[in-house]
Amino acid sequence: MRITLPFRLHSPLRQRSALFALLALCQIVLYFVFRDQISQMNEPKLEFKPNSLEMLPLGIALTAAYAWILPLQIDRFASISIWIIYLLLVMPACVMVYSLGFEHVLPDFALSIALPVAVMGLVWSSPSRFTRTVQSRPLGRFGDLVAGASTLAIGLYLFLHLRDSLSLDVLDVYTRRFEQRSLARSADAYVIATYFGAVLVLALARGLHHGRHWLTALALMGFLLVFSIDGSKTALFIPLVMCAAHAAMKVGAFSALHLASAVLLIFCASYAIDDYNLHLYGLRRMICYPMLTVFAYFEHFSATGYLRGQDISFVSELAYGREPMLGAAYQIGAAYFDNPRMNVTTNIMSVGFAEAGVLGAWLMAFLAFVVLALFGLGLSRTPAEFGVMLAIPIAMRFCEQGLHTAMLSGGVFLLLLLVLAGHVFTGGTRNALVSSARPPQPSRYPLDLHPQ
Repeated sequence: MRITLPFRLHSPLRQRSALFALLALCQIVLYFVFRDQISQMNEPKLEFKPNSLEMLPLGIALTAAYAWILPLQIDRFASISIWIIYLLLVMPACVMVYSLGFEHVLPDFALSIALPVAVMGLVWSSPSRFTRTVQSRPLGRFGDLVAGASTLAIGLYLFLHLRDSLSLDVLDVYTRRFEQRSLARSADAYVIATYFGAVLVLALARGLHHGRHWLTALALMGFLLVFSIDGSKTALFIPLVMCAAHAAMKVGAFSALHLASAVLLIFCASYAIDDYNLHLYGLRRMICYPMLTVFAYFEHFSATGYLRGQDISFVSELAYGREPMLGAAYQIGAAYFDNPRMNVTTNIMSVGFAEAGVLGAWLMAFLAFVVLALFGLGLSRTPAEFGVMLAIPIAMRFCEQGLHTAMLSGGVFLLLLLVLAGHVFTGGTRNALVSSARPPQPSRYPLDLHPQ
């Protein structure tokens, strides 16, 4: 079964024109979604004063211009990574800038987030060197058994060790998260993070791609266990998106145009349904609140000065000769939410901005590029579908956590080690070079994910 667009776009120019129109429509709908959602948040230290509509057309045109930069085909790890960062970070933040009264942070945002993502998009917009028909299965059945055994063993440990504090209550997750995290030892917190960010992600990707239904079911149960431990809504969202991406790739509906169309449909449906739980677990969690923290970081540290490592223990003691100051996330919690114990995290580049301004943001963007490039190398022998599923949780981490937090507490570093180990143990470098010597023939229709 294959889902195709009802009309043929015979050239990249026509495809990009259609993508530009779709992204513009997404922003118009998102503008009204924001207006509706923000009116319900009532955050005391965040004031929203809607602008006139004079800036709206220009803002939409500039943001939709990414249609001329980002890759048209989602045919490798890097393609979906940059698209997720654009859709979850750049586009929503731009909509807030030109529609909800944040003009004072526009220069910082453009220099620290929009431009670095544009540069990354230009670098990754070229066609993939590696064929989509590679059928490598790193470690084969043995790899599936190892992934399943790890998922089961760590899951049983967490269940037995924390069984008295487990809960599936979905209504008051923040209170439950605070209570349950206070019960867990620090070692357990890192076990949960690596289990969630690396073991479960890899197990679900292998289960879906290799057709191992038992492994898929085991991974989904693991995600549910993580939610029952700390109330993380991301533990419910990530497997849902991975399964949806897998289904879309199976029916051949996973190009940039398909992705933009799906996002537009989700925005329209959420605005029409107006359900509290849908917004709490969907748009508000993935779009609205992360953008609030972005602008809180830019506004606060532009006014108070950058941290310059003073919140890091060994840097503060060696370079400044004093105890480390309150971390950036806790400073935002105290300043904007009247709660100094609130850990308000945000994306990798905003964290870099808090440390060293625009220079820090570009440094974090470069380090993120290196990490994604290493993932791309490790996944170069695997089919694109497998890499796409792994890219989803990694890019989402980069959109909502600092780089060091994503790498350590988010499990991205362990996942990178596992991917690179699978590449080395299966002779990946030699075979990848052979593959790149015979590049795939271009498709007659660029939207077709499977060249004839």
